[in-house]
Formats: sequence, C-alpha cells, structure tokens
Amino acid sequence: MVPGFSQYQFESKKAEKLYDKVNGYYENWENEKILKFEDDIRSLLMTRKDTMKALMYSFLAESYLYTGNYEQAITNYQAEIDLRREIEPDSPYLINVIFNLGYVLDEVGRYNETEDLYKEAMEIEEKRMGKSSQDYYDVAYALGEHYMFVEKPEEGLELTKTLRRNVERNSLNDAMVHKLDGDLYSLAGNYSRSIRNLETALEKLQDLGMYASVEYVSTLSSLAGVLNDMGKLPEAEEVFLEGRSILERLQGDQTEYIMILEGNLALNYTDLGNYDLAEEIYLKNLELDVEFYGEESYPYAVDAGNLA
Repeated sequence: MVPGFSQYQFESKKAEKLYDKVNGYYENWENEKILKFEDDIRSLLMTRKDTMKALMYSFLAESYLYTGNYEQAITNYQAEIDLRREIEPDSPYLINVIFNLGYVLDEVGRYNETEDLYKEAMEIEEKRMGKSSQDYYDVAYALGEHYMFVEKPEEGLELTKTLRRNVERNSLNDAMVHKLDGDLYSLAGNYSRSIRNLETALEKLQDLGMYASVEYVSTLSSLAGVLNDMGKLPEAEEVFLEGRSILERLQGDQTEYIMILEGNLALNYTDLGNYDLAEEIYLKNLELDVEFYGEESYPYAVDAGNLA
C-alpha cells in the first residue's frame, strides 16, 4: 500500500478494488498492465483534485517511461506537477516529480525546459530541509549534469562549489561531486584539473569499498573520455576496458551503463582507426536504443549519428 492511502475514502468499492490491483502492478513493475487499465484509472481514481489523482499521474508517467513512451511520460509528469503545485506546494512529492520530469526532458534532448524546473525543486527543498538534505543534493547534482548537456561548464562549477560545502567529506556524495567537477572541467578544456578531480573521485570510491560499482565505472568512463580527448588513445582504451570488465561482473541489469560505456569505447576505436569494432558496437547499441527508448529517442539519434 502506498503511504498515506490506507484511510483514503474511495468513491466506490469498484474504485477501491481497482486501486488495489493497480498498486500491486506498480509494486511489481508491471507497467504494461497499468497502462491497460488507463481508462478505468482516469474514470474511477482521478475524478477529484486530490493526492490520489496526483499519484495516478505518477503511476501512468512511470509506466509510460519504462515502456519507452517518453512523450506520454512527460505529459503525465507535467500534469502531476501542475496538480501538486496547487494542492501541496511544499511537498517532497512535488520535488520528486520535478526531478523525474527534468530527467526525462534531458533524456530526450529538451534541455531548454529543465533548468527552471530543477531550480524550483532546489528552492522548495532548501526552504523545507536545507541545502544539506539528500533531496537537495540529488536535484542539484541533476542540474549540474544538465549544465553538461547544454555545455555551460562555468555555471556547473559554480553549483558544485555549493554542493561541496554541504556534503559530508569522504562520502559517496563527496566522491560524485569530484566526478561532476571532473566532467565539467573537461568540458571547459581544463584537462589537468579534470583528471585531478576524476582520480580523486576514484580514490574516494575505492576507500568506500565501491570499486565494483556503477559509480566507479562511470568515473572510469569519464577519465577515459578525457584521455581520449587529449590524444592518449591507448591509455583511454585500457581504462574503458577496465570499466567494461567491472560492469560484466556486477549483478543486476547494467544495460544502460554498458550502452554508455560501449558508446564511448566506440568513439575511442574510431579515433584509433578500429572502424569495424566501432561499427559493431554502434549497431548493437542501436538495437538496444530501439528496445529501451524507441527510434525517435535522443540516444538513438546520437548512436545513429556516430555510426554515420
């Protein structure tokens, strides 16, 4: 049962049974089944302007997101935001859905729509819990990554100064701020400071016992990218392959991280003149792009462009 709904007054027994069914699907990640009941959800559980309606927008948005329909996910996330702004403007749920919408908008390349969203969420959370809260960090970090997408490293580096002051030293968050700094300095062309921050991030992650983690691999991938940009192609390939080796040993579905790493490795192979290996990776990634995101997605466009 979703917190806060055990005492909810449903309009009918039919509505209550539908909620129990849909909530069970949600807890088991059965997104296609939720979408099959969309019409019933809207007619039975979304008739009042309340938190139940907001929750159903969230269920539908996530179901569309995980079945690859980004536009419908965006539509439902935006509807949830508009409703929560009206009925509970200081709620942590509003912060979460703003974060989710910003993530999806960045994923599909609609970058001009996300910065104000992230700043709104940061302002709400600062008033609610302060800049040291995990929610504030998560949204601010997402904004820092957004500045990478829109190629605004100066704004990103200003943001990481605030983050660094408010994270616990030698924590995972501290390590990942160094990683973000490394990425931003690389974008700014300051490779020496980029490598220094990325190596610091790797050291902190190792000290935390996180060598075998997606965080460590993503930092390795960033370091390899910097080495590649510096023309140190064999060294970059070695780092990329170390990251791939770690991912292959991790439990769980690491497909998204593998696709990112492999895409970067393909760029390295292209620079090395290993065009056949690069093409093999791009073709595999394109198949996965279609499966996870669809042919109209931004990731598909990137991989198709690189292949061409």
